[in-house]
Amino acid sequence: MRLDETQGDTVLKLLKTPRLRRTMAAAAATLTIAGGATLTTAGTANATSSEQCGPVQGPWYGWSLQPCVDEVAPGVYYSRVHMTGGDTDVRIYTGVYDKCNGVTYGIPGDSPANDIFPGSAWFYSYQSNISCSQGVWGIARVADDGVGAPWAWSQPIYG
Repeated sequence: MRLDETQGDTVLKLLKTPRLRRTMAAAAATLTIAGGATLTTAGTANATSSEQCGPVQGPWYGWSLQPCVDEVAPGVYYSRVHMTGGDTDVRIYTGVYDKCNGVTYGIPGDSPANDIFPGSAWFYSYQSNISCSQGVWGIARVADDGVGAPWAWSQPIYG
């Protein structure tokens, strides 16, 4: 479909509204996450209703991690981790820790899909439905040849 100049100007004005950009980014993130754990390049827009990130932590195996927890709808959470650096290939694990029962949800299984190579990337967990007033955190860790680094933690979201 081709737009004439007037239609193109209208579309550009709509895209400049923060609400529409957030809605589009949230929809894209939801579609990505609904399909499972996904790796995207750094700089991907991630609009959510609530988000808490931790400080940059590490490095472990040359990788620095910054985990975040996002609430995309009431009680629906996922974790994401921004990874930079790396001097070796590693396997990444990320999930949402529920303080009410001490369980971490959404960690993708142990598979080559979790392999990360030196550079910069975002990695996402599966979505989880959690009801916990004591807080949920995004957590992440890297492992090399089965030896895991300590968990990196986001700041909590209290639900």
